[in-house]
Amino acid sequence: MKKTTIFLLAMILFIALGAQTPDSTEVVTDTLEISLPTTIRIVGVGDVMPGSDFPDRKKFPANNGEDLIHPQLLEIIRNADIAFCNLEGSIADDAPTKEGKKYAFRIPTSLGEKLALWGFDLVSMANNHAGDCEDAGRHSTMKCLEYTGLTYSGSLFSPAGVTVEKDGVTYGFIAVAPNKGCNNFHNTALIEQEIRDLDSRSDIVIVSIHGGAEGKDAQHLPKDMEIYMGEKRGDMYEMAHRYIDNGADIVFGHGPHVTRAIECYNGRFIAYSLGNFCTHGGFNLSGVNGLAPIVEVETDREGKLLSGKIHSVRQPWPGGPVPDEKNRVLERIIDLTDQDLEGGGLEFRGNAFFPVE
Repeated sequence: MKKTTIFLLAMILFIALGAQTPDSTEVVTDTLEISLPTTIRIVGVGDVMPGSDFPDRKKFPANNGEDLIHPQLLEIIRNADIAFCNLEGSIADDAPTKEGKKYAFRIPTSLGEKLALWGFDLVSMANNHAGDCEDAGRHSTMKCLEYTGLTYSGSLFSPAGVTVEKDGVTYGFIAVAPNKGCNNFHNTALIEQEIRDLDSRSDIVIVSIHGGAEGKDAQHLPKDMEIYMGEKRGDMYEMAHRYIDNGADIVFGHGPHVTRAIECYNGRFIAYSLGNFCTHGGFNLSGVNGLAPIVEVETDREGKLLSGKIHSVRQPWPGGPVPDEKNRVLERIIDLTDQDLEGGGLEFRGNAFFPVE
């Protein structure tokens, strides 16, 4: 109908112009209106290690991981405008692991390729297991992610800050950690410059931080430099705030393997740790270690937080996330946010949250 109307108007105009002299001829052009989304839904999960064949396949997922993630959770991830995860390990076939490494995660390519099928778009390669198969593993991981069309950051073998365009929205993404071979967050000036650069050429900037102490005793946010196994794991609170001050819109934290508080800071969203989302074999999943959220964040086109949801997940041993009908991680996040951040500038209504006006 619109095309017919435009054609008739063009014909009328053509006839009218025909009565004028050649000097008064005008050129009429069509303007194509593109409908862009006014709100953006961004999903983030924590650590993903879907299965390792090192040193053998005794803890490998059944059916090569075909049924590893519950369909209800897959629907949440796939329905996002863009979805993030932290990849713990190397995607590599038969690559040797780092000498002396007791806990090494070597993910076969056939399993690593499922990240795209599950609905993820952005992948962090900045963590302490990204080098489990040395440089060969980093390169094979990047090759697999590129083959499946995923955008990644974190490795020194690739650009620090990257962008991807989806449905008319440009997302900037950078992943940082304190580990060798990664974009090191201790290089403060360099990381902040990368974030400012991403902000200048993106609609929404997402930063992934792998840091903090580990285990059930690391659920609280200390607001101080965290030391674990003799390593400086960063001040997650200070870093997240500084990154937003420099142009980040969303900060997804991970590393403690447990869930931490969430916050709205200067209108932007921070999750201080997203815990273990899909970690099959080789991870401690007892108690709080086996509980994690899928965080669904809704922003405007400039990254300002409008609302969000916490989808509670549990991982029964040996792994593979399923919905937690008891909503235990939701309750834990609310408690931690109240205790550590005095509510974090958020109001919770059921499993939804909103910035306090």
